[in-house]
Amino acid sequence: MGPFAFSAKLTRREYRHEISEEECDQAKANGLLVVFGRADDGVELQGVIEDYVDAYDGTTFEVCSKGVKPTWRHCEEKTFDEAKLFFDLEKLPGFKIIAQWDQNGRAWTMRLEGNSLPEHYPFMIFEDGEEFCEGLVIDMNGLVSGT
Repeated sequence: MGPFAFSAKLTRREYRHEISEEECDQAKANGLLVVFGRADDGVELQGVIEDYVDAYDGTTFEVCSKGVKPTWRHCEEKTFDEAKLFFDLEKLPGFKIIAQWDQNGRAWTMRLEGNSLPEHYPFMIFEDGEEFCEGLVIDMNGLVSGT
């Protein structure tokens, strides 16, 4: 299943029921990354990358084929291993995800930024009949394969 069909499948889901475990496995098998806001302080990533990004009041972070790229300030101990991981991931192609809080009448809006963006499609999560989050389904196959 491609990113367009997968985003259509997730559209109109209710908050806290955005994606099932089976669908997470399906997204992963198809090289897809599903990104959506959680509560008022985080961004959930499911599929080929499973992670959670602290995002109180919104945030911007970068992803690559290996996952969320750390920022230098997040390498708290500045150990050799943290520095190596930071510089190894810095070399990999990726793109930024902008998680905007309280925009366009909804709690979360996800956007991509970068020079060469992968194919991606939005989907809408609802809470009690109101738009809560505009998430994204992103085709990571080009990045996952290293191209």
